Amino acid sequence: ESVGLDWLNEAQRRFCHNVLPLDEFKDYGITSKKSRYDFPADCITPFYVMWYQARTERLAYKQPDMWANLEEAFPNSTGTPDYYTVLRRQVVVGPQVPQTTSATARASGALTATATTLGFTAASGTFRSKGFLELASGGAGIEIVEFNGVASSTVSVVARGVHNTTAASFASGASVTQIDLQMYYRRAPNALTASTESPEIPTVYHEYLYKYAIYLGWLAR
Repeated sequence: ESVGLDWLNEAQRRFCHNVLPLDEFKDYGITSKKSRYDFPADCITPFYVMWYQARTERLAYKQPDMWANLEEAFPNSTGTPDYYTVLRRQVVVGPQVPQTTSATARASGALTATATTLGFTAASGTFRSKGFLELASGGAGIEIVEFNGVASSTVSVVARGVHNTTAASFASGASVTQIDLQMYYRRAPNALTASTESPEIPTVYHEYLYKYAIYLGWLAR
């Protein structure tokens, strides 16, 4: 018998979770004394967390059942986190609570969707020499850009619209926030909406996925 989309969707989800992960990034600006950050809606599980504020470091993972003891050893401590854990679909950093808010600026002029040099107020001395920035305004949504050079009031952009965002135009005064925390995570694939649609995994693995879907259907019967 043919396997319906429900079975294929389930097979795709399980296949991507267990065999071929679809990897994505979630970018966070740091708010002082905030240590919990929500997962993206499509996140299956995070697999590592990077900290960029003050020093660049991959945070070490701690099991959730060890987290309370870890926090008890550092009561009311603030500074640079060394560890992270996962609690209730949130990534929690610590045991030191972040004390410094991410650097911010404003666009000093209109930013086009194709511009590779972006003008900001007081860029030099505000942002690090390279990294990621979040551009945001009420009407244009959010865009993440990667940059690798900073002058007195401009940054040189390597790539626009990275990390599952889209390059957009922003008006003068748009807010700019340096990314100081990144979560690399395994995401759920998009659901299939038609029997002719290709699964959201590389073509070379499609045959394996179809066989897996048929196998799941056989198990269900």
